[in-house]
Amino acid sequence: MSTIRLPAAGDGPHSVDGQLRAVLDAMPTLVWLAAPDGAAVYTGQRWLEYTGLSAEQARGWGWNAAVHEADINRLTTHWQTLLASGARGEIEARLRRSDGQYRWFLFSAAPLHDDSGRLTGWCGTNIDIDDRHRAEEARTRAEDSPQSTRRQFHAVVDNIPALIAIHSRSGEVELLNRAAQEYRGRQPDDGVHPDDQAMLIGAQQHAFATGEPLELELRLRRATDGAYRWCHMRSILASDDDGVARWYTVGTDIHDRKTAEDALRRSEAFLLEVQRLSRTGGWRYDLAMDLVETSATIQRACGVRPGDDISRPTSWFDRVHPDDRPAVQAQFECAIRDKTEYRAGYRVVLPDGSIRYQYATGHPVTNDAGDLVEFIGASMDMTEHWLATTERGLAEEALSKSEERWRAVFENSAIGVALTDLSGRYLATNSAYQNMLGYTEEEIGQFTFLELTHEDFRESNWQFVTELLEGKRTQFQIEKQYRRKDGKLIWVRNNVSLVPGTKSMPRFIMALSEDITERKQTEETLRRTQAELAHVAWVASLGEMTASIAHEVNQPLAAVVANGHACLRWLSAAPPNLPKAVEAAERIVKDGKDAGEVVRRVRALFKRTAIERVRLDLDEVIGEVLRLLDSYPARKHVSLDVVLAPDLPPVFADRVQLQQLLLNLMLNALEALEPVSGRVKQLSVRSTRAEGQRAVIQISDNGI
Repeated sequence: MSTIRLPAAGDGPHSVDGQLRAVLDAMPTLVWLAAPDGAAVYTGQRWLEYTGLSAEQARGWGWNAAVHEADINRLTTHWQTLLASGARGEIEARLRRSDGQYRWFLFSAAPLHDDSGRLTGWCGTNIDIDDRHRAEEARTRAEDSPQSTRRQFHAVVDNIPALIAIHSRSGEVELLNRAAQEYRGRQPDDGVHPDDQAMLIGAQQHAFATGEPLELELRLRRATDGAYRWCHMRSILASDDDGVARWYTVGTDIHDRKTAEDALRRSEAFLLEVQRLSRTGGWRYDLAMDLVETSATIQRACGVRPGDDISRPTSWFDRVHPDDRPAVQAQFECAIRDKTEYRAGYRVVLPDGSIRYQYATGHPVTNDAGDLVEFIGASMDMTEHWLATTERGLAEEALSKSEERWRAVFENSAIGVALTDLSGRYLATNSAYQNMLGYTEEEIGQFTFLELTHEDFRESNWQFVTELLEGKRTQFQIEKQYRRKDGKLIWVRNNVSLVPGTKSMPRFIMALSEDITERKQTEETLRRTQAELAHVAWVASLGEMTASIAHEVNQPLAAVVANGHACLRWLSAAPPNLPKAVEAAERIVKDGKDAGEVVRRVRALFKRTAIERVRLDLDEVIGEVLRLLDSYPARKHVSLDVVLAPDLPPVFADRVQLQQLLLNLMLNALEALEPVSGRVKQLSVRSTRAEGQRAVIQISDNGI
């Protein structure tokens, strides 16, 4: 997009983009732009077409060639006055048309300022007022001519395209020319915009009271379309030959000029805001003068201090970092030599030693002969962008290294690593995990971890995963069995956690898996060995109870012998006492069964039998164990204290295992009492009922 840049004092080049240039060139009035010193830097296409001058001929002060020689001094003096005051102003002068004819124009100029109020240039318009000027001359001639020429005056006034009106001293309308009548039409009011009514009334009251000329801009409603348009109104009070004073008013439609000025101001404000937000400034290099002009934005970015001479290219190259300076100078010289675009990114060293990053572009401007006249460009402060880019590069480098480390750990880990989605589908597995289950990476990707998990562990495993996904757990551990590809079952310990997601990656599950099959087998072997050792120790403990067991067996056997002798006596009596013999025989049978029961219990304690859960009376089980101990505590000089609750609830258990448990506890207590001396050794056995259907058996001693 082409750009016209207007050199401005203080804030440097002032730019008009191609879109605005197209708007200015399309305007039906003559538009121009000037530098702060008054030299023209841009003339609109209509201005060039009207005068027949080229853009190069009109540049600077060349536009004077189109001004009438009788008006040039007056116009130049007025222009210098505006430049000195910085105020807007207007003046009438004749401008030569391309066919050589001069016409009267209203030259209007307005200053342009930046956000800080500094002058950055001028914009102006030339409005054709030749018809109005002729009307005023005609009026003057009519006032000086006889009455017979007034018809000629009216004819001239009606053919002037300006709005002309004559009012009495008090403001009553006496004459409207044809243009004014057509503009006003049959509107019931004067057509003044409501927002301008108060201003007009105040100005008229002042003019009527003082007789001073009235000049203002206001909006009038055009009758043909009802649109309000800006008009310039100028009224003067003059007296006729008969001494009657009247107001003579000439109105010019300046709506197009105002629209252009508003568009220009909006563009100026927009461009200034864009420069501020983008930290972009403009610059211009005049090859013939070897001068550089820069905006305040660039000067601030480069740390320019008051009094620094920055008018030469070398003063700017000296601010470039020494490592970048040769390349930047070479690029600029190449652009000048080849008349090509200039682009360079470089570092600038500020007076305090800090570094700023700049990116500059420049466009070559040539004259009609193709000679390079100047470079117009822009420079953007890229420091924040460069720092952000550098930080991002460092972050990306760190991320890349982190990913490499993670990949190395992932691939070379001695334990299996598996990543799955939230449904359990494998996303990635390392070689250790694949070797553990016997699948390739492609094969294992077809499964979920539950499909490879043994059926007995699937429900509990998925329950843990559900709690993990719901946030009830941060991680969990589980030991379970997997089925390998070859059908074998292996034990695996999994440490499972949920990895949070990011903007580019959803959440996933990570499992660290260790094959513990050998450990499980070792533990099972150890458990069996410990059980066998415990059984041997148990048998050894029972060996110490041989006397008690023998006594337990001898009691029913002695009873059998005694009852046998009694039975023989009852049978040998004359006559035989059969009822007594039968009673003795029955006691023999009972004592034999008691002896058999003692032997059976002893064998059950020595032999490892299958578990049989039945309804048991705890007090009965305790009594059986105590009868088995018999006199063993007494031989150990231990006092046995037994208190059993009569209302214990029944329990379901294996009788032999419960007997073994109670016997072990009692033997342990007796063993703990062996070293005790000097005080009574006591073994206490108690049973109590707890809350609900629960029972408590307490075995205690006062040993060491």
